[in-house]
Amino acid sequence: CKNIKAFTQNHLCRVFPSWNVLPSKMFTNYDPIFAWSMGCQLVPMNFHSADERLFVADGRFRTNGSCGYVLKPSSLAENNTNSVESEEWTLEVLCGSNIPIKKPKGTPNLFVKVSLFAGSTMKDKSAFYKTSIQHNYANPVWEGNNFVFAVDNPSLAIIVFSVWDQNPNGLEDFIAAAAFPASSLREGYRSVSLFDVHHSRSGPFAFASLLVKALKS
Repeated sequence: CKNIKAFTQNHLCRVFPSWNVLPSKMFTNYDPIFAWSMGCQLVPMNFHSADERLFVADGRFRTNGSCGYVLKPSSLAENNTNSVESEEWTLEVLCGSNIPIKKPKGTPNLFVKVSLFAGSTMKDKSAFYKTSIQHNYANPVWEGNNFVFAVDNPSLAIIVFSVWDQNPNGLEDFIAAAAFPASSLREGYRSVSLFDVHHSRSGPFAFASLLVKALKS
């Protein structure tokens, strides 16, 4: 790992998923954060697979309007031996606004999944919030335990909020999501803009959002 980090300080590096994966996984995405943590600049993703990891890649560029370049952390761009200061955050998803609902196959049961992608599977966490208000699907209110997590490297970690509908058959239908770097978190009550499966806020998703309370320990 140290050799790769040293190499990417002075060279461009493009990575690819292994061709040894099963055919059924050829069109899925891998977690791009590990490659970023090694300093790799070009990490291709499969945009035909609208999965959570594609939102992670999209979230990396969210703070600059999803365009241009994002600078690497100084610890990866130069021989910086200073330790990265970790952070601890508490997030509480309070409610949603203008959530587009697909044609219901019964009574919608919306929940929010909060995921932390830190570059290590062992450190990824998720929390679920069940809806507490019936027959208010466009503007649901959630209640549940707070989501508390520690971020070892805020400049690399990505936080993903996703809204799902659990139908009577137990299947989970994706509705909307949003992702952004943990380093962009700010304390207080924050509105999180939601995007559809194509990472767009057009049409019924133009005003979809979550209200989240964030507290830094």
